[in-house]
Amino acid sequence: MFRLILLLALAAAPFTVQAQSEAEVRAQAQASMVVSGSLDIEPDGLVSSLALEKEDQLPAYVVRAARNAVATWRFEPVILDGVARPVRLFIRLRVVAVPADDGGLTLSIGGVSFLDRDVPATDGFESIRQLPPEYPYYALERNASGDVYLLLEINREGRVARSAVERVNLRGVADEPTMHKLRRHFSEAALKAARRWHFRPPSTGPDAGEPSWTARVPVSYVMHGTVQSDQYGKWTAYVPGPVQSAPWLEDRAADANDAIASGSIQLVGAGPKLLTPLQPEG
Repeated sequence: MFRLILLLALAAAPFTVQAQSEAEVRAQAQASMVVSGSLDIEPDGLVSSLALEKEDQLPAYVVRAARNAVATWRFEPVILDGVARPVRLFIRLRVVAVPADDGGLTLSIGGVSFLDRDVPATDGFESIRQLPPEYPYYALERNASGDVYLLLEINREGRVARSAVERVNLRGVADEPTMHKLRRHFSEAALKAARRWHFRPPSTGPDAGEPSWTARVPVSYVMHGTVQSDQYGKWTAYVPGPVQSAPWLEDRAADANDAIASGSIQLVGAGPKLLTPLQPEG
């Protein structure tokens, strides 16, 4: 059943598979599903419960994989008025499925983002001008879709001072030269658009007053009939690209988070601090 999920997801992708065997395609491709819910954190930073939205509509093995991983998490305690307090976090998880040696799939947590549902809008970024990039003609010719994850350094005026591509995930498999060109064309179009974007920086909250911020912004290129990569509870197939950090981050490694909703903006390093790996070993 797990293998069938991945193959069906690949079959639904409009990006044509070229000159590669089924085994080679499965070796490169992954499938992922986005789920969200609430997480209860105790004063010692341990997770006491996870409640997923529309849990009864999700596959039982996805719910089980999420619960098993989250149960191992430990956060830096949240201090309020000098005392460690229990808190409820709203989270968004990307569950990733990769082919296993036995013909099935191995499930893991590929990314997590924290949703600020109860904070003032002035605590975060507001888009003033964020026009989408043009769809690269090279990708249109090949009916290709993909997701670009940008890292942006935003200054006090809300302008993009520097930009970099963190990762490009493609929604299908082709020969390596074609995939390399697609990633380059998607990246160049996204960076060109981002340089013209304008945001209103946070004026309240813990992130206000900084000289600049580094934010992660996903950009989706989706052909007609293709499922969005963050559509809730739906499997999507893709080929993950290599992860790169932004030069200005220096030794502060970004977490390559791809669990962010399309059109949103997330500050790198903001939110609760997770002290343990997303996915336990073994």
